[in-house]
Amino acid sequence: MSIEDKDLKEAAQLIWRLHARLPEDENGRTELKLRLVAELPKEIAELLMIYDAVALGRKRVASITYNFKDNNIANANFGTQLGVITSNLEVLQQKADNKSLVEALRSLTEQVVNSKDLDEGTKREVLDNLGFLGSEANEPKEKRKSGVIRSVLEAVPKVLSSASALTTLWHTYGPVIKTFFGI
Repeated sequence: MSIEDKDLKEAAQLIWRLHARLPEDENGRTELKLRLVAELPKEIAELLMIYDAVALGRKRVASITYNFKDNNIANANFGTQLGVITSNLEVLQQKADNKSLVEALRSLTEQVVNSKDLDEGTKREVLDNLGFLGSEANEPKEKRKSGVIRSVLEAVPKVLSSASALTTLWHTYGPVIKTFFGI
């Protein structure tokens, strides 16, 4: 990974510009993280999301926590996916009726990252899909992409089928996710 000084300066300027425009609450912080992932070079966004998930996540009272068994998460470059998923779950958990969905997506995320049966590319694919589901769950029902949601909910269990523990986990949490989306 090679990050140039000019990239860091541009990233710092973007962060300060966005931070100045957003409210200083959890929703503003989440919006800031999502926009940074979308607008920063991938390497810098990865580092920020890893830092946020590891260092800052421990300090927040209502944080989403994971139990990762392998400390090589950064080497696998899952920081962006974990940042997106965590940001979405933090917003979702603010509503009491979302607790089972938050737990389902959190558990699936944790187990996908910990899985020894999935390669990095497959993990990234599943994490992208879980991030998408979290993002769509935060949208009002009328703005959700129901056709894409349905396709993702059909694809994820097929991808997870190569890992028996994840298949069992999907049988537990898949219905929770499908029920949330009305599928």
